[in-house]
Amino acid sequence: MKNIINKRLDNLLVYAPWWFPLVFIFLLINYPSLNKFILIGSLFIFAETHFASTWTILINKKNFAWIKKNFYEFFVLPIFVAFLLILIWPFSPEAILITHYLASGWHVTRQSIGISKLSNNGSISNNLIIYVFSFTCLIVGLIEPGILSKIISREYLNMIIILFSFFYFLLMNKSSNNRLSNFINKNFSLITGSFIYLPLLFINNVAIALAIGVGMHWIQYLTIVFTINIRRLKASNHNSQQSKKRLFNKQIFNGLIFIFFYSLIMTFFTLKGIPKDNENEKYISIFYLIPIIFQMYHFYIDGYIWKFSDKHIKDNILPFLFKKNSEKNLI
Repeated sequence: MKNIINKRLDNLLVYAPWWFPLVFIFLLINYPSLNKFILIGSLFIFAETHFASTWTILINKKNFAWIKKNFYEFFVLPIFVAFLLILIWPFSPEAILITHYLASGWHVTRQSIGISKLSNNGSISNNLIIYVFSFTCLIVGLIEPGILSKIISREYLNMIIILFSFFYFLLMNKSSNNRLSNFINKNFSLITGSFIYLPLLFINNVAIALAIGVGMHWIQYLTIVFTINIRRLKASNHNSQQSKKRLFNKQIFNGLIFIFFYSLIMTFFTLKGIPKDNENEKYISIFYLIPIIFQMYHFYIDGYIWKFSDKHIKDNILPFLFKKNSEKNLI
């Protein structure tokens, strides 16, 4: 089994990032007055940074010729779709939201399939399991959010979370063992992908339920993109005597500044436009459409960025995904 970073971190951040929903749910239960701030914090720190990271891996000088070759797919078609969304929004923002949810579900599930393949567990049957469970939870949860909310009593949930967390972190601590690590890679990645949308069945608030489950997707994406970007920068600066200084003082700093301000702006528009109760009706501001358009682009363009059957992607991104492969590029 190839490592992305190392066995323990791969399990914590890629194959089984279950700590995110555990921490999120624990905070929601014990600090209910802070629910809004917890949601905003997760959007700002994880969600929008993960959307911004798409641009950091796409806008690379080695990609310019590839982007130019696929200019229609990368820019013309997305701009057309954006105008279409803007035209439809005044008549039916709900239709745009449902389309967005379904596109997000497809994107998240496709990544789950990809993660399963990284763990050498991407069989047809396992892929089918992920699709069925993921979309069943998503569709049922959107139709009737929190449909199973009465099954687990809130007073016992804390105890369940604490006990589950204890065994989870104990297992993660031992996961540097080869046999245990391989077991976690193969089985936990399947569980993660299958139940990302499970919180929708237990929580009435759709935004919070999605953040709890899809948060694992954000962690996976950020880990992989950050790792690839760091390795690509190291490889491009390897022959420079000031490689470390250039890497961390200029390129990394600029990338982090971009991600910070992108996340700040998109979080602002999300909070400004998020559905609000207005005279017993749901009022959705057009400001909400701005992050939706950029998120839809993220869902769409990721189908190209991670398409390893494409020779350009195979040559310029895949070599930096795994640790041993990336080290060869520094020789």
